[in-house]
Amino acid sequence: MMKKITALLLMSMSTFAYSQSISLQNGDFVKGEFTVTDKDGADLAVVFADKSERRLVQNVVGKKEFVFKAEQTGTADFVIYSSQGKKAEIQQDQIQILQQIPVEKQNALPTKYLSTKIQQLAEQITEQNKTALLDEFWQQVTKQGTPLIEPVENTDENVVTFLSDRAVKHCPLGR
Repeated sequence: MMKKITALLLMSMSTFAYSQSISLQNGDFVKGEFTVTDKDGADLAVVFADKSERRLVQNVVGKKEFVFKAEQTGTADFVIYSSQGKKAEIQQDQIQILQQIPVEKQNALPTKYLSTKIQQLAEQITEQNKTALLDEFWQQVTKQGTPLIEPVENTDENVVTFLSDRAVKHCPLGR
């Protein structure tokens, strides 16, 4: 009887971990979900093979989606930090990987957009002015409203662009 109790105790102790691993290839796109039941919230980070760390989401209470692109090949660890900044135990199903897409299966961004406003913005953006241009664009969008509706030259059609902070979707529509 004593042996069974000891074995159960050892098994339950081994289920608690401070990291969860994922095998990555450089350039993999990873999308997941992080669930926190602690009312004080928690942060989720990924630590790559070279020990560089990136915070994916912060102050999460409830469920929060995260995405990242692998910066190198190797095993990476997810680490949870409590609201006090200390590593926290990872509970079962607290981190769910929803997608892991290797580079060769990823879709390239379009080089030409249907929306002239989006196309002009894409052509103007550089690393140096990206933040300022995007802030200005979103201020204009907030004032004008969405979706963006733009006439297509020499036709009786419009391009309707639905915007969100995650994606741009185009729908050609007649007038």
